[in-house]
Parts: sequence; structure tokens; C-alpha cells
Amino acid sequence: MPLRQTLTDFAYRLTRHAYDLAGCEGSRPLPGELPRYPQSG
Repeated sequence: MPLRQTLTDFAYRLTRHAYDLAGCEGSRPLPGELPRYPQSG
């Protein structure tokens, strides 16, 4: 898995966790899953 995908997934999970802990309501809904970057090569 390319580094940018790994970093994006990590940042997304961290954001979801922070939203859950803070009990954020009325903010933008987060998607259930992020799209994958196209494989280059």
C-alpha cells in the first residue's frame, strides 16, 4: 500500500475517533469508508 494511502487512512481514523470522543453532532457526516487512490506503476 502506498504511503499516501496509509497516511490518509490513519488521519481519517484519527478524525473519526476524535469526533466520537467529542460527541460532535451537527457537523459534516464522515463517509463510512474512504475511496482508494488509484494504483500507479
